[in-house]
Amino acid sequence: MNYVFKIVDIIVFDVHRSVRPLLDPSLVQPQFQFLVDPAKYIKQHQQDAPFVLGEFTVESLATKRLALNYFWQRCASISHGAAPDLWKLQIPFICQTSKVKVEFSAGLAKTNVLIFPSIYLSALGWSTSLHLRIFGALSPNDLIGVVGHLRNDPAFTVAGVAKRTLSDSFIALSDVVKRNLYVAANPLYDRVTTPRHSVISIAKYDGAPAAFDAAVMQASDRAEIHSILHGRSLTLAQLTENELGNCFLQTQYAAYDFALTYFELGSLLWMQSPRQKGKRNSLWCLPSNLAALSMYLLGLNGFWKITELQATATQTIKDLREAIRFTINQLGDAYSNKFCRAFLRHHNGLSKIA
Repeated sequence: MNYVFKIVDIIVFDVHRSVRPLLDPSLVQPQFQFLVDPAKYIKQHQQDAPFVLGEFTVESLATKRLALNYFWQRCASISHGAAPDLWKLQIPFICQTSKVKVEFSAGLAKTNVLIFPSIYLSALGWSTSLHLRIFGALSPNDLIGVVGHLRNDPAFTVAGVAKRTLSDSFIALSDVVKRNLYVAANPLYDRVTTPRHSVISIAKYDGAPAAFDAAVMQASDRAEIHSILHGRSLTLAQLTENELGNCFLQTQYAAYDFALTYFELGSLLWMQSPRQKGKRNSLWCLPSNLAALSMYLLGLNGFWKITELQATATQTIKDLREAIRFTINQLGDAYSNKFCRAFLRHHNGLSKIA
């Protein structure tokens, strides 16, 4: 492919689910008791400005910044009964901490990376997220290498310590969660249900629009696009195997706008029409919406799976599972994005819940 990628967004996150604090709220620190109390959870979400708790600055859905995220808006509009219920929906709180500074080296000359760590906290557990915005002049092979470098190599500096991995970054952020959230930080309190998941968006590039269609795009070019998401070069034989085996989900927005999803890896989003139409805002908004959606749905699925044997352990667990089923059934109508509906329909776990 004859392209030069100028700006690329990569949002990578994990998902931790935690059941024990719901069974025994005394495990949770007093200032975070709102996470295990439905009435307090809803009240805390009514805060219209960021607030400080422990080592975190916390934002609720009511803050202006979060109100700009269209996915959270639409998700929060789902009514459980007479009105939306943010406890039943498990809309998370977004947290930042100054205790862990994370940096990433792309390993390429004249390439700059901004990185924004966040933690998404709810009664179900938390997710640690890194949003990397990469500026440079990257060839497709360069970008394939950067994604592989991000996933596999000690390319991070975490809290001043160099040669750390992506996993080290996630662990450092999760350690802040545990020491603030729990009375005693017990590793048995949480389970990692999604070790890592990425949303990659090509936000600015030089090159002609490319329709991702086997009828018009060469197999070598399709293989390169898949390779970006995998972070390694796929052979034509591997591409053919993936295409014939229905190993990925393709969401087609328009002729030049598409997303590729491997549920075990993440999604690659390439929206080319907005550049042609001068609607660049969608290039920035859609990736954050799809990352929020993916994180949210994988979190609901993870909680559902680990509570299968505890479905009737307490009324709280039973009620949350019933709420999750209802939410999953309603979300495709509340947020009618093609990606959302396809994710719900084709994800093995979520399709069974519905």
